[in-house]
Amino acid sequence: MKRLSYLSRRHVLAGIAALSTAAASPLAVAQTGAGKLRELKLGVFPIVDAAVLLLARDRSIFEKHGLKVTISTLSTASIVQSTMSGQVDVALNSLQHTASASAAGLPIGVVSGLSRWAKGSSGADPDGLIVRKGDVRSGADLNGKTIAVVALNSADELAARVTVDRFGGDARSLKFAVLPPPAMKGAVQNGDVQAAVVHDPFYSSFMASGAFAAPFGNPNFLAFADLPRLVLIASRDYAKANADTMRALRAAVAEAIAYAESHPQDVPEALMKGFNTPEADAKASALPKLSAEVTVPQVAQVKKLFEDYSFAKGTVDPSALVLAP
Repeated sequence: MKRLSYLSRRHVLAGIAALSTAAASPLAVAQTGAGKLRELKLGVFPIVDAAVLLLARDRSIFEKHGLKVTISTLSTASIVQSTMSGQVDVALNSLQHTASASAAGLPIGVVSGLSRWAKGSSGADPDGLIVRKGDVRSGADLNGKTIAVVALNSADELAARVTVDRFGGDARSLKFAVLPPPAMKGAVQNGDVQAAVVHDPFYSSFMASGAFAAPFGNPNFLAFADLPRLVLIASRDYAKANADTMRALRAAVAEAIAYAESHPQDVPEALMKGFNTPEADAKASALPKLSAEVTVPQVAQVKKLFEDYSFAKGTVDPSALVLAP
């Protein structure tokens, strides 16, 4: 089975314990020879999962693995284009959106996992399909209606289609509008859209307002249960030409995941500092299940769902999408 390989959890935790002393050593932070860090431009967007990458930067985990990482905040709609154009070297994206881009013929792939469509250790739900309280009781109530998502041909769009079908509606009748997450609250309240797929750091605070309901729970958990959620992507050419950097990145991500899991209290600060997330939203946010693993069989499950819903313009090749080290 082809899969991305990572440090064992035992080695990761041992590395964290040694970080405070090892990071000061030239050997710890310079693994590229001649004491020079490899530069990497990383694109992210405001979502709770990205806190892991912000912590990797702020706690010098990237440096420990020989990387000098510059993080830029992008819109979700520009992630793939920014990666292919070289504006960033690696970017955060959903596996499902990446698979859509690959099926459309773009030479892009996954270089590391980050999270799964499952609840994290807190047990709280990090996302959901929200509606005005009392407006929707079944999938049929959304027939012909408009649902807000952060990007078209995304995990959120496909998950909404699957969910409406499974709760008695007709996915073929749905319309979708692209909105930034902060605008979704007002759009649903005002009736500009009838539902929205929202993620933390916004979902939990929206629900806490008491104005919304999530009658179907988490649509992405329903559609993609425990499959990769957010991943790190790169063009195939870049990943091939920078194989050592990709290996270092995967090791750093694995260590950052272990750090975030053992220091959940650091996540709100990372969101506030990295994305200017309001304090209340940041503190209400819940991390999903974290995992650096992405395998070909997992991508094959996504491919099957694409085929069931005629979701991709072309064909997803799982072996080509998972860029092994």
